[in-house]
Amino acid sequence: MKKMMRNSILLILVLVAIVLPGCASNPYDTLLSDSQKPVRVSGSEEKPPVDMGAPPRALEPERTEVKPSPPNPIEVGSTGISPGDIAVATIQGAPIGVGELLPVLRLFFPSAYEEALDVVIKSRVVDLECERLGFWPDLSSLDALVDREIDGMRQRLQEQYRGELTLEMFLEKRSRCDLATYRLAILRAESIRYRSSLLARSDQLQSERREIRRLVLKSKDVADDVHRRLREGADFAAIIRKRKVDDGTKDGRLPPLSRENLGEPVGNVVFSMEEGDLSPVLELPDGRHTIIRLLRVHPPMLVDLPEAEILVARDLQAHPLEQRELLAWNNRMMKQYGIQFLP
Repeated sequence: MKKMMRNSILLILVLVAIVLPGCASNPYDTLLSDSQKPVRVSGSEEKPPVDMGAPPRALEPERTEVKPSPPNPIEVGSTGISPGDIAVATIQGAPIGVGELLPVLRLFFPSAYEEALDVVIKSRVVDLECERLGFWPDLSSLDALVDREIDGMRQRLQEQYRGELTLEMFLEKRSRCDLATYRLAILRAESIRYRSSLLARSDQLQSERREIRRLVLKSKDVADDVHRRLREGADFAAIIRKRKVDDGTKDGRLPPLSRENLGEPVGNVVFSMEEGDLSPVLELPDGRHTIIRLLRVHPPMLVDLPEAEILVARDLQAHPLEQRELLAWNNRMMKQYGIQFLP
């Protein structure tokens, strides 16, 4: 429970940090075009729009003048934080800045640091890619998801603190934000998730994909025996159910996947087969063996995402995004936008 609460706190801090600089009168503008608008920070001048061609940078405190507002005024003295840092606490009036926290996070809490960095990078990349494609999907359907997330957070706080700590109190104490800002942060997170799913699946739909049924076995001898039975007419799905194979599917059937997502050596073999063909026994990189039947060939989608949003959304409903798809898209984005992790 403590770990779950820590992760919730981290998520809130990161998302609020993303949302707060871009708060505007139009929530959709805040969600989708932060990179297009000047960012206004309390006590600072408007900054020019971000250069869309610049590669995303690693997590770094924004250099703005420290000018906190009541009810927690902080005076930066000669022994305080450096100009432009952001104060988060005080000891005898001397502030502690974000700049002091980052080395501690990287050294003692690397997973939390990497998770926060991943949120910021993914947010920036999704915005850049949507801007490049001119893709601004309708996000009205996400409101219900946001409400469920907020209700879940209320319930977790109720269970842990027995009603002594409300969500509003939690946000004020831990995140220095109100419920409206928190809701906008959650909406931002859901929009990133939804848009990245559409972008990743669109990437796949624009390539030829193959729908397969597979069986993975540890022993080569067993794999050879099963392969013989399949050649003699045994039912593929029945064999999988009988052997109680736990591969995340009911009958070994996978959603349509590209050659890249199928990986080696499966991708090359599958893309040389015809519908209905049975593969030979293939050895996988981890030493296991697999047998594959090609069920269907899916031709590439010949339209860009903005014109095919409904088609892509329906495809996601029929076949939820797999981790391998998202990983392939992330890797392509890292190359496309020159993402580098600095020491």
